[in-house]
Amino acid sequence: MTRAGRYCRYRWLVLVLAVLTSGCENIGRTDFERHSMSSLKILPGSDDSLLLFEAKISAQYPDSPSGDVKRMEWADDWMEVRGFCPDGFAVVSRRLYTRRDNNPFMYDLRYELRCLPPPE
Repeated sequence: MTRAGRYCRYRWLVLVLAVLTSGCENIGRTDFERHSMSSLKILPGSDDSLLLFEAKISAQYPDSPSGDVKRMEWADDWMEVRGFCPDGFAVVSRRLYTRRDNNPFMYDLRYELRCLPPPE
């Protein structure tokens, strides 16, 4: 292959990579925050189908109403990804984790959520 051909192929590769990474930047950041700052699972030992949503507190998302708005967006995204609660959910309880709690992933907040019934 000629030198000009290799240069053209290199430029094409750089262009494709730039387009791919710039198009996914915002989607990737949202998913990264949700994955690194929260989790959703079925509450172990729960007979009444409660879901456990755990989240971290940070300077960007403090323990405040504005931080809770973002955390509920993450919970809603988790519900969609996991296929839970197609008709929405309600917060049954919310509390800070204590030192005595089993908290291996070092989350700060614990929410118990329940799926809403379908509208009649």
